[in-house]
Amino acid sequence: MSNIGYAVFGSPKGIAVTSNGLFKELNLDKSLYLNSSHISLEKRQQVLMLRRIPSSLNNLERKDALLVVLYEQALQYGENRPGGFVGSAICFRGKIPNAEKMISGLLYLFSKIKENVDENNRFRAIDNSNWNINLPDANKEFGMFSEEQMNYIPLTESRKNITTRLSSLEKESALVLSNFTINHSLHEVDYLYASDSMNVIQNLTQKGFIQADVATLFNYSRHFGYYQTKINNKSERLKNLEHKSHAIDTKIKNDTNAVNRLASELISKQSKVEKIDRTILAIEEELKIKKRELQEEKRNLNEAKRLGNPQRYNNSSKTSSKDIKKLNELKQLLASITTTIKEHTNFKFTETEGVDKEEKNEFFVKHYFEKLPERKSKAKKRNIFLLGILLLSTLAFCGLYLLESQKNNAIMVAEGAKKKEADSIAKVNKEMLLEQRKKLFANIKKYEKNSKSADYKEFRKHAEILLDSFVNEAYKEGDEELKFITEYSWEFWEFDYTNTNLVKRIGIKDDTYFINFKEYEIKDLKANMPWKADKNLETYLNEHNDIYQFLNPKIEKDTILLEKHYQWILEKHNGSIDNLKVDKKIKLPFFDIPKS
Repeated sequence: MSNIGYAVFGSPKGIAVTSNGLFKELNLDKSLYLNSSHISLEKRQQVLMLRRIPSSLNNLERKDALLVVLYEQALQYGENRPGGFVGSAICFRGKIPNAEKMISGLLYLFSKIKENVDENNRFRAIDNSNWNINLPDANKEFGMFSEEQMNYIPLTESRKNITTRLSSLEKESALVLSNFTINHSLHEVDYLYASDSMNVIQNLTQKGFIQADVATLFNYSRHFGYYQTKINNKSERLKNLEHKSHAIDTKIKNDTNAVNRLASELISKQSKVEKIDRTILAIEEELKIKKRELQEEKRNLNEAKRLGNPQRYNNSSKTSSKDIKKLNELKQLLASITTTIKEHTNFKFTETEGVDKEEKNEFFVKHYFEKLPERKSKAKKRNIFLLGILLLSTLAFCGLYLLESQKNNAIMVAEGAKKKEADSIAKVNKEMLLEQRKKLFANIKKYEKNSKSADYKEFRKHAEILLDSFVNEAYKEGDEELKFITEYSWEFWEFDYTNTNLVKRIGIKDDTYFINFKEYEIKDLKANMPWKADKNLETYLNEHNDIYQFLNPKIEKDTILLEKHYQWILEKHNGSIDNLKVDKKIKLPFFDIPKS
């Protein structure tokens, strides 16, 4: 399975394609036909098409692969009908491309297919059987990709097609491809056509394409806004999870304390019951001893009566009186024990009719201790069961805590992975934007006035991008771009001088109308020129007020540029020229030419 494919194609007699790799896997050969509902090229016109396509035939909705195609008008073999074309193409998926390398490869293939047309751009043969072009191996990358994965993240569900004009298709196509790939603001764009021909751009806009300038491709505000929103949402979700985790942790602590308190109370009550049991056992044992002693005294008393020994009887009576007192104390104690058992235990006893109170108490206590082993066994089982329930509750809470902790850990790991992915993408974007900044500033310095390669049109094109970034606060204190912008002597042909906000931000004044006269000085305005209702500046300029006569000859010949600036000066000091009355005196800048 390949991640890249190469193709050369044309219309010698119907479309003919030689391709490999991803073109074959995704069946893309027919998609290279130039869509006539979009554009029909005229003689020598070229257009670059970037198109989003599905990377898999199993998911046609996800357009996460790119098709890069360069078209040029060509004539069919033996015919002069319009609509013919010749071109080269590369399709890829997976990783972010090395845009410079990929466009270089596209142009190389284009040079090879061009060998099969003559000087009139007419195909030499009726088909591609003799093209003899060796396509690059689609299983090798040849430095076409970076190490970063390409992410397809459209910011809206709506789709659109755009077109943009380039000053040089060969030099600027790499920038277009780079931004089309990584700027999520452009992932909702299905087709992007770029050309250095204004006619091509106008034809595309007439077919419904949205025209966008190059600066639009460098606008990453929505791109970074997407990631900022995503990070904010994840952070908020993480805070909520932390809050819930804290609440669960607090509940576990409270429930654990409650379980511990119940366990402590249970142990305390069990200890009290055991103490009562021991007391009862001791009393019962003492009662048995006293009963035996009482029975022995009764026998002695009866024996003394029988033998008629009064002295012995009297002695026994004294002893018996003491024992009876002790017996009564024991009976009271037995009654107290009976009451204690009834109050502190759930012991049930069926009383026998016709038995006095003392015997009832004796039978009750006796029966209680007969049943005690059985009751202790049941109580032990009950206590074990209750402790088991408490233990299971504790384990359940601990399990819930561990489960929630694992869940939170999993969420935090996932958050970390997503943040790492976002950081990785941001890093690649930052590196690519830095590289683009360096190229942009290099071109600014290359084409600025007074340089060896001075070109005011090229300078203005790059200056528009530079100043747009400046207005959007892309530069900070210490950046070379900011230093250049604030120190450079800007003149009207180099930037949009009508943008008052931009002029104010740069910090320049318009008292010389954005022209550096050097040794010439503009005098005060005077209303001394009658309005002729003629918008042609030649009508109003003379040797004393022609502020354009000392400009660079190339700029002086750009009449459209000068007319616009001249009208701006007129309206700045006289109001709208559409409202001026004929012969009304108008104000124009003028200066004295130094005498030689």
